[in-house]
Amino acid sequence: MARREKRTRPIKYEKDKQVGEKLVKKSLLICLLAACLVSACAGPETDSLAIARVFTWEDVNANGKPDEGEPPIPFVTTSVGYPDMLTAINGWGSTGKFVPGCEKDCWRGEFVRVKVPPEFEPTTATEYELTLQEGNYLFGFQIDNQHKTLPFPKEPVWQRAFINRGTKLLAFHYTETSTLEITVDREATVTNDYYPESYLGDQFYFSIFVFDVVLRLKSMEQAPLSALRLTIMPGGETYTCKVDDIAEWAGRISGPDFLKEHCEHN
Repeated sequence: MARREKRTRPIKYEKDKQVGEKLVKKSLLICLLAACLVSACAGPETDSLAIARVFTWEDVNANGKPDEGEPPIPFVTTSVGYPDMLTAINGWGSTGKFVPGCEKDCWRGEFVRVKVPPEFEPTTATEYELTLQEGNYLFGFQIDNQHKTLPFPKEPVWQRAFINRGTKLLAFHYTETSTLEITVDREATVTNDYYPESYLGDQFYFSIFVFDVVLRLKSMEQAPLSALRLTIMPGGETYTCKVDDIAEWAGRISGPDFLKEHCEHN
């Protein structure tokens, strides 16, 4: 594999980390609060969170550590158990897990993990056991074939969030009215060790590959999304869904039921 030349712009770790944490803090707190409410926040609150700060970057020289000039990789899926989170535009993100009833050392036995983005191979471990209540964990990746640009170069870079999650995008357009118009190919979704085969089922497909990414992007304030216009191939059915409705019903009903009951079938 031919090495790519290093970029000259250094990564400002501390500054970027602070910016990244601000971008994902709101999303992380909302998700962990939801997990807390589901469990009725059982047990004492002290030390009841396991939190990991994650940095994902392109490890150009494959040495397993970030070097000056090596760029971040944004919108990589990371998690400590549930829920999944996304790293921000600068590669930094925070993820965690609420541990009900835990009084001390709630991080013990917990792992932080990432999903390897398509077209990349890992140069570090893809999971680490947590060693502190809060800590930093670095995940490096190297392009495993000829570098490919984003499939829709005139559209926002956060299209990468869908691609990294395993969605095959056939069309992608973000309108001036904050509507995201996408066409997805259900039969070409990434499946090789990326997600269990059960995720090809309708409920998992829409909740994990499409709706979940939309909600993550909005909660990160990455894009002011108001509506999703979704065309599903190979059948070609098109639905228009309000993002606020997706947020209200996410996790409560299946993806196909949501499309039928709360989206407009065009």
